[in-house]
Amino acid sequence: MTSPDPTTILVAQTTPGAEIAARLGLRPARPVAVVMGGAGKLSDADRARLEKQVHEGLAPALARCGAAVLDGGTDSGLMGMLNAALAAIGYAGPYIGVAPVGKLAQPDDPRPDTYPIGHQHSHIVQVEGQEFGEERGPLFALAAALSAGQRTLGVLGNGGSGAEQELLENVRQNREVLLLRGSGRLADELADALDAPSVARPTLQQLITLGHFSVFDIRNPPNFLEQVVERKLGA
Repeated sequence: MTSPDPTTILVAQTTPGAEIAARLGLRPARPVAVVMGGAGKLSDADRARLEKQVHEGLAPALARCGAAVLDGGTDSGLMGMLNAALAAIGYAGPYIGVAPVGKLAQPDDPRPDTYPIGHQHSHIVQVEGQEFGEERGPLFALAAALSAGQRTLGVLGNGGSGAEQELLENVRQNREVLLLRGSGRLADELADALDAPSVARPTLQQLITLGHFSVFDIRNPPNFLEQVVERKLGA
């Protein structure tokens, strides 16, 4: 199922979250999930396991909670998995993608370093900028505006160096982050650091000290993940 053409706006990197929400026609009226990470450097088996969790655990839980879902907007990696999973269950949103305009493929833009927009998004926020990371301010400003007075949860699967900054933004907004252990890279590194913080690198030690994290092992059945997310978002 493909959603209708999304509501699309262009914002500056300093645009306040309340202004972005107003331009999108959204307000804080439901739980908010911020989904982060990627799917890099995964074996075929681990990628398939992560994809199964997204399709059979995460997406159904988000839909059941009626959550406003924010992610990086592109149809690639973990975002691509979520986009396909929400499309498969016909979730109409709000499903909000936030990305730098310079990284989004446009109909008249043949550049190879751009990425298609996930077709299931109901709202797209294009941020003035050419590189990933430049969308971070508006993404988390919007997340803060929409989650005011609502339950909210971050979800990290896999993830590279940029995801560390996203974790820090969640910490600043007092948002719990659920780490998908077994999805690789940063999610696994931070999950391991929770078990042994004294040997973790300093950046992760700081995140552990300041933040609120929980861990879900993707080797568990997907319905377990569904139950965890529903419990945290209040279904």
